[in-house]
Amino acid sequence: MADKTRVTTAVVALAEAFGRKCSQGTFEAYWQGLGDLTDEQVAAAFQAAIRSPREFMPTPGQLRELALTGGRGYAGLAGEALSSRS
Repeated sequence: MADKTRVTTAVVALAEAFGRKCSQGTFEAYWQGLGDLTDEQVAAAFQAAIRSPREFMPTPGQLRELALTGGRGYAGLAGEALSSRS
């Protein structure tokens, strides 16, 4: 299970990177979406999000997808699977 303080700190950094303000509700939403993951998975998701060219702050669900796919996202995994078949 992820450390709540680490998740909160990561949300603050992500919000700063995307020019967003956070409320207590924001932190709770991200905690609910990511709290059952490992610290390593959460860190990988936040790193992938900050390094991506996206314009908007990712939702908890989008970060969860990045966490569960090693930062590649479901579409990236699907593309890798298809290219490995050829």
